[in-house]
Amino acid sequence: MPPVGCEKSQGDVENEHCINVDTIKSSLNCINVSNAQCFRPQNVGSVIPPPANPFYPLSNPRDTDLKCEICSEPAYLQCSLCRVTYYCNIEHQKIDWVGIHEQICSTLGRLRKPFGFIPSEEDRRKKMEEIQHIQLKMVQITKRAGQRLLLLGMPQEAVPAALQCLKFSSSAYGMASVELVVPYLILAESSLMLKRIDQAESYLAQAQWTMLKTQHECPHAIRSALHRKMGLLYTAKGEYQAALESLAQDIFYSSCAYGPNHIRTAGGYFQMASVFYKSHCKDIEFVRNLVDRDCEDFDNRCKDGQKPTGKQQFPGADNCRPMPPALVLKERPSFDEMTACVNSQTYMSRVYKKPSVLQRPVNKDRVADDLYARVVDIWAKYLASIIASRIKRPETPCNCKRLLPEPKSDDLELDELDAVEAKQVLTTISEYRTHRTTADGVEFIALAAGRPDPRARLDLALSMLHWLINEKDKAKKHYKDAVESVGKAEKSHTLETELEQLKQMFE
Repeated sequence: MPPVGCEKSQGDVENEHCINVDTIKSSLNCINVSNAQCFRPQNVGSVIPPPANPFYPLSNPRDTDLKCEICSEPAYLQCSLCRVTYYCNIEHQKIDWVGIHEQICSTLGRLRKPFGFIPSEEDRRKKMEEIQHIQLKMVQITKRAGQRLLLLGMPQEAVPAALQCLKFSSSAYGMASVELVVPYLILAESSLMLKRIDQAESYLAQAQWTMLKTQHECPHAIRSALHRKMGLLYTAKGEYQAALESLAQDIFYSSCAYGPNHIRTAGGYFQMASVFYKSHCKDIEFVRNLVDRDCEDFDNRCKDGQKPTGKQQFPGADNCRPMPPALVLKERPSFDEMTACVNSQTYMSRVYKKPSVLQRPVNKDRVADDLYARVVDIWAKYLASIIASRIKRPETPCNCKRLLPEPKSDDLELDELDAVEAKQVLTTISEYRTHRTTADGVEFIALAAGRPDPRARLDLALSMLHWLINEKDKAKKHYKDAVESVGKAEKSHTLETELEQLKQMFE
């Protein structure tokens, strides 16, 4: 089966939740605030690769079959820099160059070229350890590149990075290692974003089989990621109940690994809220179609002269319409019965999964609103902790630098992938609330006493995020909206503290 990036055109790349790539690239610039570390994201590489050398398969030595790096077809082009990578056409070379090859071109040349004769056993052992170390480093580079490209909405460019990650992982850890699950998940998500459901299902099956073989070694974080991708697959297939069950397992394993209020767990809440709202829209559409069909059946049963007119008529009188027949009320199957039939799309998910013991919520849209509010709360707390660390970071005197250890700042800096994910999530929630307010007339207010106002919380989170990624104009705009929202909302110590921290940063 060819990989998912074998098509040439990129016009079919659609993702309703992706964000503008140009906006992300222009916003993630270097910033220097007080003594904080500089936030330097890795920009997307050049779109134009170096000129390739023409390559003829008939000139290969016997028993040598060189394949394309992307689609495994016979190769006709060779990378002119490393001379160990081959492609079938220029389009696949461009995809690979933008995806990962620009970053690892020189390293591939070192790894794939044959080594000379090494007479000493000690030298051979050191050489193998060096290769092992390079392969482990390449696993981290390719995995991070694939995840970043997915967040940027570039699934076709993420495929080469995932394929390289799969090759390096199998070479470094073996074919029965749990480390192979992550590249399979990246390939599956790329297939889902490219609307290739069958390929995504195949990759997820391989990831699930690998996890089953190494279930005693599989950490909770990888289990969580697998169930999240399974939830995305079921959502794409329209099996919302199975998607909710998979996302519930995702949240469970993520809570075991990181905690229920961690930003890694917030992704599960976000996807579950999206599924609840889609299920709510599907139920409304189902009811509307049912009503329209009943009205159409009623109109078809009415004969000429039986439809109501403007004149007052009495049944049985001359030149008047006869008594209308009694309407036969058909028993409609419930929604649960329709999904449980053999021809239903969700039938297989009900066969392989036990039914949930919890009752289904009546107002699914309200559940989605609450889950989105929880996601905003988690990200707002995380961003507020980073802002607070930059405000309260102590300055070490010059004479004491050698005596005092440097403060640990690994957890106090906004990672590049976290910044892209936070912008995507918070922007999507803002658009969702705008749609709900205009279309459904919903007002987002605090439903529990002492809980921060959701509108002010979202404005504060967006302001903090834009300030951290050096988008000061947008940060000030959301700050003004937050001041107005906090003034209208009930008094909250959390909102006032975060607002005061932002005020200090702007000053």
